Formats: sequence, structure tokens, C-alpha cells
Amino acid sequence: MARNFTFRGEVLLRLRRQRERAARVAFARARDEADAIQARIAELQAALAQYHDAARAAVMGGGRKFDVGLYRRCVGDIAAALADQRARLAAAQETQRRCRDELAEATSQYKAVKCLKEKLLSRHERQVDRSVVKERDDQHATHAAARGRIDMWEDPTK
Repeated sequence: MARNFTFRGEVLLRLRRQRERAARVAFARARDEADAIQARIAELQAALAQYHDAARAAVMGGGRKFDVGLYRRCVGDIAAALADQRARLAAAQETQRRCRDELAEATSQYKAVKCLKEKLLSRHERQVDRSVVKERDDQHATHAAARGRIDMWEDPTK
């Protein structure tokens, strides 16, 4: 029996590994996109808070002229941008969830094929070990018979 082992599903294993890697990359991209959108939302919220603080200071201070139209326009633009970014974040989080599910599926399939390979390799190694032991037993029996020795497994009283 040949001592080298060839897993017939090696192509399947490579395909599963590639699928898992692609799923990891897609998940990382989706996570990065969601993080970038969250950072942009934080920036917009900080800008909105600055506009509110400046308006509050101007109204409370009373010394400076305050342009209400500019304030409303800027706050409206920021609020619209926030709404847009929140919608994008919801879509990005859904994409991230879907990519996480695909990654979990791809990982489990890869592990299943890898486990099958290890199981078949183990079975092959046991078969090789049995054949080696059988060959050695046959060689020993042939050698003992050729020298005329008594087989140690026979009952000497017979």
C-alpha cells in the first residue's frame, strides 16, 4: 500500500478556504464602512452642538447680532446630513450582519471539509500501520518457517 496520502477533496478544501477568506475580507470592509459612517455621524453631531452653543451664546450674550436664517439653514443642512448618515449606517449594519452570517457559514463549511480530510488521513494512517504490521508478521513467519523454528503461537503439546 502506498504510504503517501492524496485527499481527493483538496480542490473542495481550497475552494472553501478561498470562500472563507473572501467572507472575512467582505466582513472587514463592511465593519470598516460602518465604523466610518459612525465617525461621520459623531462629527456631524459635534458640529450641530457647536452651532447650538454658538446660537445660545449669541442670544444669551445679546451684544452680537445673530443671523437666525443662517443658523436655521446650517442646522437644517446638518440635520439632513445626519438623517442621511443614519440611513446609510442602518444599511451598512445590515450588510455587516449579512457578511457576518456568510462568514460563519463559510467557516463552518471549511472546518467540516478540513475535519473530513483529517479523518480520512487518520484512517489512511491506520490502514498503512496495519499493512506494515501484517508485512512484518508475514516476513517473520516466512523467516521462521525457512529456518525450521517452531511457531511460538502453536501449542507445543500437540
